[in-house]
Amino acid sequence: MRPAIFGETATGFYTPGFLLKNLTVGNFYCFSRLAYSGAITAWIKIQGANSALIRASLKIENRTYNCIGTVLAKNGCWSFLKGGFVLDSPSNLALLLFQQRKRAVTIHVSDQQGNRLQGAAITINQVSKDFPFGSAIAHTILGNLPYQNWFVERFNAAVFEN
Repeated sequence: MRPAIFGETATGFYTPGFLLKNLTVGNFYCFSRLAYSGAITAWIKIQGANSALIRASLKIENRTYNCIGTVLAKNGCWSFLKGGFVLDSPSNLALLLFQQRKRAVTIHVSDQQGNRLQGAAITINQVSKDFPFGSAIAHTILGNLPYQNWFVERFNAAVFEN
């Protein structure tokens, strides 16, 4: 089965997306985006920026999974995006989207009039795991259940160390 492909051009760039049909509860879905095959696959190549975080999101009838896979793509290089998701309810139709963050986050601290406050102290707390925030992990995590539990409570993305 070949998935339908969607794109958005309102911002002047193409965002590929795939229409997934008849997803069932409890199955673990994986993707890697090989063009036009029955399996969904994703090789990403960017132009312009030196690097960009590419995030795959899934939209289902009643829910959005904001981060089901990520890759830090570098200019001119093919990068392999992979990930997966598990549904908690069945779905007849889902849309898999690939998005690129346009620039690094900039935090601007100002007073009520919009004037910058010099020397302001900023504390950032992660309140949601929707944004891909992770760490490199050693292969020894595979046999260490306490470390796995600790990691999953804090992060939603990981890469294995070389």
